Amino acid sequence: MQPSNEDGEEPDIWEVVPGAFALEKRAAYELCASVEETQPVVRQLRVGSRRLDVVNSTLCIDCLDDERTHFAADGSIRKGSFDASELAISLFKVPQTRDRELYTLDGFDSENDFKTLVERFEFTGVVFEPLWSGESWMDA
Repeated sequence: MQPSNEDGEEPDIWEVVPGAFALEKRAAYELCASVEETQPVVRQLRVGSRRLDVVNSTLCIDCLDDERTHFAADGSIRKGSFDASELAISLFKVPQTRDRELYTLDGFDSENDFKTLVERFEFTGVVFEPLWSGESWMDA
C-alpha cells in the first residue's frame, strides 16, 4: 500500500509517516471494523479545521521469507514471499520494513478486508501494489 495524491486533490487517506496513515472521519468510520484486528494505535490530529484519525498498525508479523524475497535498493520489498499460515489479517507490518511499510492482505475476507473497503467506498489517497500472489513470489 503506497500513498498517492498525484491528482492534487485532497485524499480521504493521508500518509502521516511511512507505515501510518490519517483518515477523514467518514473514511475512519467505514474502515473501523477492518483495522480493529491490527492492534492499531489511533490518535486524533487537527489540521486547520479538519479532524483526522491517525492509524498506526502495531501488528508486526514475522512472516517474510528473506531468502525468497527481493528487496529494492532502499530496503523496501519489491517481490515478497510470505508464510500464508500467519496471514489472515487486513493490515500488518513485517520486522524487516516495519519503520517504512504497511501491508494489506487482499481476498481473505471478500467483504471486509481493508483493500476491499477502500475500493468499495472509493476512498482516495493510496495505491495497492501487488508484492505476492499467495503461491510463489515468482507468480506475483
